[in-house]
Amino acid sequence: MKILIVDDNKQNLLLLEAMLKGGGHAVVSAGNGIIALEILGKEKIDMIISDILMPGMDGFKLCVKCKEDEKLRAIPFIFISSSYTEAKDEEFGKSLGADAFVIRPIEPEEFIKKISELFIKKKEEKEAAPVKLSQKDISFLEKYSERLARQLERKIAVLEKTIAERKRMAEAMGKSEAKFKSIFDHATDGILLADKETKKFIDGNREICDLLGYTLDEIKNLGVMEIHPKEDLPHVLDQFEKQAKGEITVTTLPVKRKDGSVFYADVSSGPVELAGKQYLIGIFRDITERRRAEKEIKESEYQYHTLFEHAPIAITLIDNSGVITDCNAGTERLTGYARDQIIGKRFDKLMTLNPRDLPRLREHHEKLARGEAVESYELETIKKDGSRQLLNIVNSLLTKENKVIGIQIFATDITERKRAEEAIKERINELEVYAKATVGRELKMIELEKDVNTLLNELNRPPKYK
Repeated sequence: MKILIVDDNKQNLLLLEAMLKGGGHAVVSAGNGIIALEILGKEKIDMIISDILMPGMDGFKLCVKCKEDEKLRAIPFIFISSSYTEAKDEEFGKSLGADAFVIRPIEPEEFIKKISELFIKKKEEKEAAPVKLSQKDISFLEKYSERLARQLERKIAVLEKTIAERKRMAEAMGKSEAKFKSIFDHATDGILLADKETKKFIDGNREICDLLGYTLDEIKNLGVMEIHPKEDLPHVLDQFEKQAKGEITVTTLPVKRKDGSVFYADVSSGPVELAGKQYLIGIFRDITERRRAEKEIKESEYQYHTLFEHAPIAITLIDNSGVITDCNAGTERLTGYARDQIIGKRFDKLMTLNPRDLPRLREHHEKLARGEAVESYELETIKKDGSRQLLNIVNSLLTKENKVIGIQIFATDITERKRAEEAIKERINELEVYAKATVGRELKMIELEKDVNTLLNELNRPPKYK
């Protein structure tokens, strides 16, 4: 497919041309609508892709001219713009006969796919009818053209200001390069300056010499290939090319020292022009300690998860709004409900809670969310099968940067322990009654008193009898 691209910005033309040629299309370029019409009168064009804001003849007028011309109206016409991005702009463009309206930036693959689909669709359609503009449309187009002209004037003013600024910057370049060299030499991160084409190092600072173990003269005889492990070179070179093209700015790479040892570094880089030549500047930050810390954090998280999941008691996590964010297998056993039936619900909506306890529990939650302490307490709950149990509840705050972000609840089933305590208490009462009924039988009394003391000891209470 032979495509005519129209834009007064040379960089936009180059990018668009590269994108289309990469998709297998032939490309013809024009700097405005007037030049575009001249080309259309001489060459057979299969598609027109035009910017809007241009001198001489803008994109809107070019579209109208094409759609009024019997020979040109069937050619698919696409607007592409980064200045006109509102829905009304697209609506107006299509009302003039444009087949599509593309907003920059756009991914190359998506753009190529879009124009290919449009081309096929247009071939299948019948010949387009000429676009006839009403007086209202003509008046609107004139107003739009006035708006375009004003925007173009502003664009020219910006360009003139940019030219003046560049002249000022050129005059200050000598001073800037001196400042750059000072920063370069005294930076706390390692810095390398590499030729984008040869990948050889042109310069380096003192910190990179310390990191790599080379002198500066030695570094100047090295290149990218020599400071990374051989097995990682394909990835390293891929990242170098992407950084040189500006596709990425930061990457993590293994770096090889002069003694053969390897460390990992975050490498931030980007293109820089010095004395009219393009280089790639790379800033190396040793992240050995950070990686060690990250590894320790992962191990700690794994240990916590293991303890959390396999703890013999129920553990439930609740955020400050009262929503349950996680729970362990112990909670499933204690409630009889599956984890997915618990997580995501408010704690006070659980069927396991007795309605009479809800006001007290909500008050506890509010206090904890404010960072206030709540003493451990006992709570009767109802399991899914309807059985009742008595739990001992202990709360712990979850904090991040000294802020409460949630609550950790530890619940232990003390139902059987309570029953045992009650049984022991009943037995003590029976023994005391029996002891009183056998006054005078001193030996029997001593025996009974010992039994009472033994039972009290099991309850962790002091002996009653000497």
